[in-house]
Formats: sequence, C-alpha cells, structure tokens
Amino acid sequence: MKLRTLSEIDKFYTEQKKQECHKEKKTAVAMAQVAQERVSITVNEYLNEKKYVAQKLIEKDNETLQGGLRQLRQNRFDYFEKVRKRRALFLEEKTQKAADRLLVQNLNNERTLLIKGMIKVDRLKQNEAVLKEKSLIVQKKLKAEKYQKNLLKQMKEF
Repeated sequence: MKLRTLSEIDKFYTEQKKQECHKEKKTAVAMAQVAQERVSITVNEYLNEKKYVAQKLIEKDNETLQGGLRQLRQNRFDYFEKVRKRRALFLEEKTQKAADRLLVQNLNNERTLLIKGMIKVDRLKQNEAVLKEKSLIVQKKLKAEKYQKNLLKQMKEF
C-alpha cells in the first residue's frame, strides 16, 4: 500500500509536472503567437509606410516630370513664337528691300530718261546754234553779195 501511495504521489507529481510543462508550452506558444502577430503587424506597418513613402516619391517625381514637360512645352512655344517673329521681320525686310530696289531702279530709269532728254535738248540747241550760225553766214554772204552787186552797179554807173 505504501508503494501504491508513493506511486500515486509520484503519478500526481508527474501529472502535475506534465500539466505545468503543457501549460508552459501553451504559454510559450501563446507568447510566440503574440510575438508573431506583433512582428506581422510591425512588418505590415513597415510595408504600408514603405508603400506610402514610395507613393509620395512617385507623386513628387510625377510633379517634377509634369513641371519639366510644361517648361519644355513653354520653351518650344517661345522658340516657335520667336522663329515666327523673325520670319515675319525677315519677310517685312525683304519686302522693304524689294520696294527700295524698285524705287532705285525707277529713279535710275527716270534719271536716264532725263539725261537722254537733256542731251537731246542740248543737241537741238547746238543744231539750232549751228543753223543760226549758218543762217547768219548765209545772210552775211547774201549781204556781201548784195553789197558787191550794188558796188559793182555803182561802179558801172560811174
């Protein structure tokens, strides 16, 4: 009987140790699960934060890209506007130069016509002067002949 009692006591302690060991294992498992949940939550928070930071960086990069594209479009527009103004100025200057050349050509033509007219008038005047001179010479000769005829007539009368 004593052995049985001891055996039962031993069984009781063994059972108690098993239960304590089982309880400790349950506690350890529960603590491990809690720790794993905390780690999982921490990892999820870290991943969410990482996603948030990545989204913010992407948004910032997109804004920078949009600003760059706007600036590029503005620069291109300004360049085309400048080219258009230069072209308009060039065409205006070309038209003005053509008008100036035409004016100079017209003035040269008029000057040439005026000089030709002046030369013609000078020739006419010179020809008239030569004709007058010839006419005067002829008149003088006629007078001289008349005078000589008169003189000859008077001499014959004498």
